Amino acid sequence: MTLAITRIAALAVFGMSNVPNAMAAPIDWDASAQLDLLLSGAAQDAAFEETPFVGRLSAGFSGEHVFANGVNLRVAFGAVAERDHPRHDPRGGRAGECPATSPLCPNALGRNVRGYFSGFTPNGPIADTAGRVALESAYVSLTGGYGEISIGRDEGAAARFSAVPANILLGGSLVQPKIDVTGFGGLAARNDLSGQSFKITALTPRILGVKLGAGWTPVLEAQGVDQGFRRGADAPTVARPRQIAEFGASLEHDWPSGLSAHFSGSFATGANGAGPGAFGRLSAWSFGGGLERAGWSFGVQRLGSDNGWRGGKRGYRATTASIVRQNGAWSVQASGGHGRDSLVQTPLSTFSLGASRKVQKSLRLLVGMTGVRRAVPVLESAGPVATREQSLAIFTGLSFTP
Repeated sequence: MTLAITRIAALAVFGMSNVPNAMAAPIDWDASAQLDLLLSGAAQDAAFEETPFVGRLSAGFSGEHVFANGVNLRVAFGAVAERDHPRHDPRGGRAGECPATSPLCPNALGRNVRGYFSGFTPNGPIADTAGRVALESAYVSLTGGYGEISIGRDEGAAARFSAVPANILLGGSLVQPKIDVTGFGGLAARNDLSGQSFKITALTPRILGVKLGAGWTPVLEAQGVDQGFRRGADAPTVARPRQIAEFGASLEHDWPSGLSAHFSGSFATGANGAGPGAFGRLSAWSFGGGLERAGWSFGVQRLGSDNGWRGGKRGYRATTASIVRQNGAWSVQASGGHGRDSLVQTPLSTFSLGASRKVQKSLRLLVGMTGVRRAVPVLESAGPVATREQSLAIFTGLSFTP
C-alpha cells in the first residue's frame, strides 16, 4: 500500500516516469534517539513539593532515497516514551473544583468540559497515569523542485507554520512543555489542531522568501503522549473535529548586516465530529515572527481558537515571547507568556529562565527555573470563585543525543 501511494504521488506531483525501476535502488537507512531527563523541586502556594524524577525518550527510524532526477523519497517512523508529572494529563489537566452538576460551572449539557488547546478541565480525576508511550510519526514523503508532499502520521501544515519562540530548556519551557516540572501545564502556542493523526500535507518550495502549505486530515485520531484525550466514563468532553483543513504561510529574509527575520501565519478548521451538540465547527489561527543576529534570537507567537463552542465567546487566546543568547557552548534563555481559556474560566501566566551548556558533541546540561500562576474556578455557596494557584520550580537535567 505504501509503495502504491508513493508511485501515485511521484507521478502526479513530480512527473516521474520511471518510478518502478528507480525504486530498485538501495535506500539509506538512519536511526536517531534523544533522551531528556529532569530533576526538580517546586514551591506550590508557599508549600515545597519535591517533584518526581521525569524523563522523555524519543526514537526515530528513517530511510531515504534520491532518484536520478533529484527527487528525495523518505520513509520515517518515530515513537516517544515519557514519565511526566502525575498531575499532567496530556496538555493540561485538572484546574479547579467546579463540577458540571452545577449550572454555574463550565459544562456541556451537564458534562465536564475540557479546553481543546489548553487541556484544562475544572473537575474530574487529576490524571490517569504519569507514564505514556505513543507512535508519534509514521509517514512517507517526496521532496523535489516543486515542493514536498507527505502522507501519514506527521505534523500538520498549521503546526509547521507556527512561529513558536526558540526553546533550550526542554521541560522547563513555558510553551507546551514536553516534560512538566510544575504539574500545572503550560501555554499552548502552536496551532496544532490535527495532532499526529493520519493526514496529507503539501508544501511549496521557498520562492523569494515565501513558502506556503496546506493539509487535510479526515479523522482525528489518538494524538500522542502530549496531545491525547483522556478516555473513560468520567472523562471531560471536548470538541472532536473531523475533516480538518489546514493552511500556512511564512516569509523569511536575510540582510547583509547579518540580521535575519521570519514571519508566519496559519489557519485550521474542522467540522464537529464526535463532540456533543454544544460544540460545532472548531477553528484556530496563529501568527508570529522572530529576529536573529550575532547569536541573539527573539520570537513572539499569538494563538487563538474558538474552542468549537457553538455559543461563542468561550475561546482560547495565548501570547508568548522568548529571547535566547548563544555564545559558544553556552545558551541562555528568558521567556514569558500569558493566555486564557474562557471555556473553562482559567487564565494562565508563565515565565522561565535558564542556561544550557554543551559539554560533549552529544551531551547538553541545563539548569533553570519556571513559574506558573493561574486562576481556577472553585465552586462555593455563592457560585464559582476564581482561586489563584502558583508554582515555582527549579530544575536541572540533561539532554543526550547519541
